[in-house]
Amino acid sequence: MTVPPALIFDFDGLLVDTESTALRAWREQFAVHSLDFPLEVWHRYIGSSGSQEAMIAAVRAGGVGFEDAELRAQWRQRHNLIANEEPLRPGVMALLDEAVAAGSRLGVASSATREWLDSHLDRLGIRPMFDVVCARDNGRVKPAPDIYLAAVAGLGVAADNAIAFEDSPNGIAAAKAAGLMCVAVPNPVTAALPLGAADLRVESFTELSYPELVAQLRGGAGYAPPNVQAPAP
Repeated sequence: MTVPPALIFDFDGLLVDTESTALRAWREQFAVHSLDFPLEVWHRYIGSSGSQEAMIAAVRAGGVGFEDAELRAQWRQRHNLIANEEPLRPGVMALLDEAVAAGSRLGVASSATREWLDSHLDRLGIRPMFDVVCARDNGRVKPAPDIYLAAVAGLGVAADNAIAFEDSPNGIAAAKAAGLMCVAVPNPVTAALPLGAADLRVESFTELSYPELVAQLRGGAGYAPPNVQAPAP
């Protein structure tokens, strides 16, 4: 009998589109100081860490004087007000339900802080669905594989029987370095980024059911679900 694959999910921008909310909050913060937003710099940090430090440096480079802690607090307040209203992305709940029903074990592997993950997973009512939640305190942040390796170990599964879900190049690199198959599900912020290292790309969780996902990644004979794109070369 084939063991159902474990499914391991990134969080920010993947389960919930907090990438867009974080970007919106920073754009507003830059607008307060009449500065252009450095989008290319922001893109480099998606899925990893260091974005706040990079944005603070960019504001300072614009000639604005401030205390780091004060600016960080202003941005965090803006972001929390937006992010705390953000729902699960379309199709996420259906996939989680199907996976649990099929016997898959579920995990989260994110470069975010544990406090952030616990807060939002509890807010959304989905924390009990995950057997493990691995955060930045589980090792080096993505693109290093540490957090995925911790998730695989916590789930007690082999990496080659686990599927990662990611929205960013850093996250995909981490999953592949850990030996997992990877599905890219970009959000509006990451859709134009290079995601071709993933094994499969879909534009929304609504495009692929759990049985279709497993068949596709396990090489079901001749299987080609609608709207699914092969990763770009």
